[in-house]
Amino acid sequence: ALPPHAPPDDPAPQPLRPLSVLLVTHNLNLEGAPLIAFEFACHLAALPGWRVRVVSPEDGPLRERYAEAGLEVELADVRPALAAKTAEEFDAALARLAVQLDFTSVDIVAANTMVAFWSVLIADRLGKPSVLYTHESVSVRRFFAPHLAPPLIAAAESAFVRATRVVFSAAASQKV
Repeated sequence: ALPPHAPPDDPAPQPLRPLSVLLVTHNLNLEGAPLIAFEFACHLAALPGWRVRVVSPEDGPLRERYAEAGLEVELADVRPALAAKTAEEFDAALARLAVQLDFTSVDIVAANTMVAFWSVLIADRLGKPSVLYTHESVSVRRFFAPHLAPPLIAAAESAFVRATRVVFSAAASQKV
């Protein structure tokens, strides 16, 4: 048996300047992955020198909890990107999102679920590091086939390669 986990004696080092995290979640509902994103955002925001912005394409009851925690939430209309039929349309929509969401002020992008794959691709294009948290336990192709055009499914798959790090929340997700 492992000994109980004890926090480190030294707190996390303070960055030389404030670090800005853009946390992208697929909705603000009171359910699995969005609740995990909320806990993650609160943890990061409590660290000295960290700033957290949250982006979601869908509103929901978690928005009120974020506000109570003092965290900024932005709603983003990603429908034009996800409704694109060609890679060119998708790229143009991503370029517009990068400007609307001011990715230039971001130090790192954390995409919570593969539904937020588009944010990893924007980060990659701008040379920003990213983390893709995967909660789904089905392949990208199977997950998105009913919803995205084939060029966008290929783009979603590429997010797993373009992300600086990929975190699987369960062994079943990693196997897929």
